[in-house]
Amino acid sequence: MRKLLTALLICMNLIAAKQELVKIDPAKVFYINFEKEKCSDECLKDLLYKGLYISYIARFDSNDEKLNNIYAKLLNGIEYIDLPKKHQLNMIKIAIVMPEKVVKSYSSNIISPALAYLIKQNDNVYMKVYFTGDESDANLLPILNELKDYSLIITGFQKNGINTLSKNITTIPVFNPLAKSSDFNMVGSNFTFGSIDYKEQVAKLINFSNGKIAVFKDESPLANKITQDIQEQSTLVSLKTLEKKNLNVNSVLNEAWKLNNSSVFFNIPLVKTTLLATQIRALGVRPSKYFSTQINYHPMFLNLSQENEKAMFYFANSIGEIDEEIEYINDLLGQKIAYNWIAYSTSVGLDYYYHELYTNNKERLFKDDFVGSDLHFNVRIMNAKQSKFSEQK
Repeated sequence: MRKLLTALLICMNLIAAKQELVKIDPAKVFYINFEKEKCSDECLKDLLYKGLYISYIARFDSNDEKLNNIYAKLLNGIEYIDLPKKHQLNMIKIAIVMPEKVVKSYSSNIISPALAYLIKQNDNVYMKVYFTGDESDANLLPILNELKDYSLIITGFQKNGINTLSKNITTIPVFNPLAKSSDFNMVGSNFTFGSIDYKEQVAKLINFSNGKIAVFKDESPLANKITQDIQEQSTLVSLKTLEKKNLNVNSVLNEAWKLNNSSVFFNIPLVKTTLLATQIRALGVRPSKYFSTQINYHPMFLNLSQENEKAMFYFANSIGEIDEEIEYINDLLGQKIAYNWIAYSTSVGLDYYYHELYTNNKERLFKDDFVGSDLHFNVRIMNAKQSKFSEQK
């Protein structure tokens, strides 16, 4: 009996030693397309939105990079929770790149109006603000790859930042509401600008003058620029410069008699403008008109100036009609868009690109448009009468 058991065990071991796995290729999953018609990119997106992932894989035929990425994820068993949610494939992504240490308070004049505009639209838009401090490559280069994933870039760069962006961002629209295209030698055609045209404002004001032009300015670059525009378009009978930190306006009135029957430009801040106008009157001098560009067009003027001087002032204004809801939301965010040309320009530029980029092709909220690479604004001359500004024809 023992011999029989021993023989059986030997046979079983021999059989076990010869067992091998059969060489069969691993199972493959095939997704068969039963539809005859080709599924376009929009068709594929619709399948995703409806959660028909198997149909998406079966009918997939696209060169779209994002759709290809989703296709690869689904093939690898990644759940749709890790994929874009409904409508995100059509989402407008807006980046605001702000050198806040350079432009300072202008940052809020760009960010808040952009936010107000998007709140008004109440659509599927993603906005992110990048604070770069300054315009150095050290602070800008690290975010360039992220910026390439946006539909629109809005920036407050003044010089170096624009040049860096122009070298690296060649297809995405870049809008700068603070500058003009003439400020830069070489930028791509995807760059547009929204600064107001002070030279055009000066020309409109001179048309209201009697040809006898006097100018008060300070030492700021903007005041020098506006004064140069005036000198190119007229002959001055008087030009006086106030020191930037000196509130004593009497220092520039030593030849006040030259102001009699003259058209006086104030290229100085609002407070100094009203102080100087009051002092001119106290000296018994009688100018013909007072002029100022956009720099002093502000409701505060109505409270600071004397009643008998308000009617003498004429302001150039490049801010046009504003949607009531847009204006209301801006007010809530601390922006007086009706008197802030940077906030207005930001809104107009965003309105243009929103209209161009959004698939619903909604009607624009602002009438201003681009001429070449620059926004063109209709300049209106405003006069202060009865405690409010009125347009002069």
